[in-house]
Order: sequence, then C-alpha cells, then structure tokens
Amino acid sequence: MREKLLFDLNWRFHLGHAANVNLDFGYARSNHSQKAAEGPGPSLVDFDDGDWRTIDVPHDWAIEQPYSNLKNDNLRSHGYHAVGDLHPEGSIGWYRRVFEIAASEEGRRISVEFDGVFRDSVVWINGHYLDRHMSGYTGFRYDLTDFLNYGGRNVLTVRADAFMKEGWFYEGAGIYRHVWLVKTDPVHVAPLGTCVRTNVARNSAEVTVTTRLTNESDDAVTAELVSTVVGANGRSVAVARSARIRLSPWTELEVAQKVTVKSPRLWSVDTPNLYRVESLLKCSGRKVDLVHTSFGIRTLRWDADRGFFLNGKSLKIKGVCCHQ
Repeated sequence: MREKLLFDLNWRFHLGHAANVNLDFGYARSNHSQKAAEGPGPSLVDFDDGDWRTIDVPHDWAIEQPYSNLKNDNLRSHGYHAVGDLHPEGSIGWYRRVFEIAASEEGRRISVEFDGVFRDSVVWINGHYLDRHMSGYTGFRYDLTDFLNYGGRNVLTVRADAFMKEGWFYEGAGIYRHVWLVKTDPVHVAPLGTCVRTNVARNSAEVTVTTRLTNESDDAVTAELVSTVVGANGRSVAVARSARIRLSPWTELEVAQKVTVKSPRLWSVDTPNLYRVESLLKCSGRKVDLVHTSFGIRTLRWDADRGFFLNGKSLKIKGVCCHQ
C-alpha cells in the first residue's frame, strides 16, 4: 500500500549566483514553458556534479557563510551572514538528488513532499520543470509519476533563492526541513485528505471523519472506506464502514462518516490524550491505502466576561513569539 520514505540523505549541493548567469548554471537562460526535458544544466540526468558537496538535509547554507561587514539591516534575517541583496554570491543554492525507481513501481503514483524550503524554490525532475513555490514556510508536493525513468536513474533538482527575506528573525537558506518520497496506489486518500471533528455530549463524543478520496487512473472503480477510531492503548473504540463508493476516472470525492466514542478520554494541556483514525481504503476487496490521523476530543468555549474554557474549565492562554 502507501509508502512514505524519508528522502533526506545523499543530496549534492552547490552555491549559484543571483547576479551572474554563468555562475548560476545558466538558470536565467532556461525556458520553463518548454514541455520537453530542457531545463538548466543541473536539472538534467547527465549533468556532472562531481565537484558538488554531498550533504544531508535539513540543510542551511546561510549559517555557513561568513559574517558580512556591510552595514545593512536587510542582513538581519540571515543572522548578518553574507546572504541577501548585498551578497548575490551567497544567495542562491542548488540541490540534486539521484535515485532509482524499480520497473515494478510503474503504475503507482509517486510524489515528492517538501516540508519547507527557504525560499522561492524551483523544482525539476529529469529536466522537466515542475513548479515554483515562493513561500519559505509552507510545505508543498509535486507528482513525479509521468516523468520518471522506471528501472533507471532519476534526478530531482531544486534551486532555492534566499535573496529576499520574509521576516525580521533568522530565516536561514535552503532545504531546511525534511523531504519525503511518497508512493501510493492510483486510488488513495488525497494529500492532507482527512479532517476530524468532535462534539462532546454528556459521557460520549460524536466523531465526524471527512475523507477526500482520489482516483488517479483511467478506469472507474468501486471502493469501500473503513474508518477505525483507535485509543492510546491501540484498541479500536469505534468503526465506520461506508457504502460502496463509485469513483470515476480522474476525480475526487469526499466521504463523511460519524461514529460515537463512549466515555472519551478528553484532551487537555495537563492530560494530552490522543486518539487516531485509521482510514483503510479498499477496491474490489483489495486494500489499497491506509492513512493515520491523530486527534483529540475536547470542548472549547469562549465567554465574553470570563474568558476561555477548555472542557468546561477556565484556562488562561499563554504563549511566546516563537518564530519557526
């Protein structure tokens, strides 16, 4: 079924240049609108990266740069290291990851998920331009399926541009969070496709699970969704089984299910009890996907005079300005 593989090891890294196209591997000359595998040099499978450093991500190249002696407040977001508008030589980073996909994987959907890249990243697979993601703080994913060499060598390339800042705190530069390779059946739970809501009444809780299913194939399928609520001890406390679901080719469908959890253990800041939903998807009796979603059961109430109440008890909300 679903595989989610950590993709952090054995990347190659090299600095580019924000002001010199020749030192930036010809990036400014590349044409992103071309559909063929004609990206810039580092995006191509046969590019020679023998003089690039081997690194593991998460990685921050800003912290590796020397301190700047130039007086400019824009350097603050990079800890006054030589990155940003005054230092084009330290503002661009290139990453390459070589990997193989077995011939037997053809027919599955394969994607890459980035938890965070600072910032303004462009990604290619085997020279094919995938997309651009400008935010340094939100995760993103790309479907690689149609561009892979099954049974052969593949190259994932990332160009990150830290020339501009987003905040006034230290932000770093590069692939500073984890990367994942995800393999699924064409029929699967969509990315971030489960949502759990709870409603507590007396000594029970109604749990509503909304699951977004997707069929990324040319054939219509009949599916069944089994959502099991599991307690902290690993035992099932409630199960919901859908009726037969018809998924047309290349479509998505939301399925809402409700179950009752008796005598729930409520979540609070002092006793952070968690449950999880195991979403099992079947097609023609065959198990094709399984997704786990953690959640807590609790009540929230705001009173204009008395403040916030968690599980019926007054609670003062305290916090810190903790960037990142």
